[in-house]
Amino acid sequence: MLKSILTFLFPKTIASIKQDTMNEYWADEDRRYFESNEERWKEIDDYEEMMRIESEQELESYVKTFDDLSFETMNEDIKWIRAYMKFYNGYGVSVVQGPHSYGGQRGLYELAVLDSDGEITYGTHITDDVLGFLTPDDVTRHMIEIQELPIIKTNTQTK
Repeated sequence: MLKSILTFLFPKTIASIKQDTMNEYWADEDRRYFESNEERWKEIDDYEEMMRIESEQELESYVKTFDDLSFETMNEDIKWIRAYMKFYNGYGVSVVQGPHSYGGQRGLYELAVLDSDGEITYGTHITDDVLGFLTPDDVTRHMIEIQELPIIKTNTQTK
């Protein structure tokens, strides 16, 4: 009966009081540590933000767009132009415009996805054929999609 009365009057045990005291101590210690290093945490956050921005800018400098394509005139009589570009992941593009390309008579472009050997590939989710009737912005959008594909292994890497 005395134990029940004491438990009622003093619900916390010595162990729980010790635990609460330790929790308060470590919370205060964490707070003091953070406050004493608050300027350092801000410097780290600023540095991480700067590195993120630099990484995005660097990535943007690697991302190729329609404007990076260098077109060659293949046949002046029929006004057929072509550009090839290979990307860091092993894939590439062939972009053409001419009277016999899809959309060429309307001034639009046709794009084919190329594998690491420079051959047209239909093994990506991007297309199972060439893509036609593309504006320069459409070409850029598909180029970015291709650049985001995982790196492909070349024949020399698989041997």
